[in-house]
This record gives sequence, C-alpha cells and structure tokens, in this order.
Amino acid sequence: MLLKLYWIMTIICCLYAAVEGGREGKMAAALMMLRSGATLIAGLVNHSWQGTDWPLLITEALSFSAFLALVFHSDRYWLIWSSACEALALLIHLATIWQPHVTPLVYQSLQNFWAIPMQLFMVHGIARDRKARREFLLP
Repeated sequence: MLLKLYWIMTIICCLYAAVEGGREGKMAAALMMLRSGATLIAGLVNHSWQGTDWPLLITEALSFSAFLALVFHSDRYWLIWSSACEALALLIHLATIWQPHVTPLVYQSLQNFWAIPMQLFMVHGIARDRKARREFLLP
C-alpha cells in the first residue's frame, strides 16, 4: 500500500515538474524517476537490509552526483534542497559502513524517508518560481 502511494506521489510530482518546471524541472523529474526505478531494482537485488546495501549505495551516489551537476548548472534554489535530501539518503548508507549492526527496519525507514521531502521540495520550489515570475511580470 505504501509503495503504491509512493509511486502515485512520484508520478504526480514528476509530471508537475516536467510540465511547469522548465528545463530544470524536466531534468530533475527525469532524474527522480530514474532514481526511483533504479532504487526499486537495487532493492530487489538485496532486500534483507542486513548491513550496507551496496547496490543501493551506488545508486544513491550516482543520483547525488547527477543532482549536484544539475545544481551547479542552474540558478534554482529548490535543486539545492532536493539535493540535500539525496545527500542525507546517501549519508545513511555511509553510516551503515561505520556502524554495520544497524537494525534493518531503522536502516530501511531512514533511507526511504528522504525521497518524500525531496519531491515535495521540488514541487514547492517550482510553485514559488512560477509565482515569482508572475509577480515580476505583472505590475
């Protein structure tokens, strides 16, 4: 049930970003969809959450790198917010290397948590950008 809700939210947020977000929104939406799909596939490879999930860590690292590249080539602040969520998801994986005996439910919950604010920051940031553009153009 939660997985279905997550995918519905992801599709709605990414559609909004692709339609209303301009170049950055389209690129971020594509990255988020790729990230979500790759995370789903990586989670199927190792679904025990006993210790560091290396395929997922690699997926998160690649996703963070792509978001960081987008941040450096854009002037949109919401990309920084979304990238920070991706960085936190990556840091959770890195923490499991240092502390390998993390409870699997805690590890899975913390890692999955950051995808939701990442999408909400994207939608909120795009909405603020659109509002600022309208206010700037209108007297």
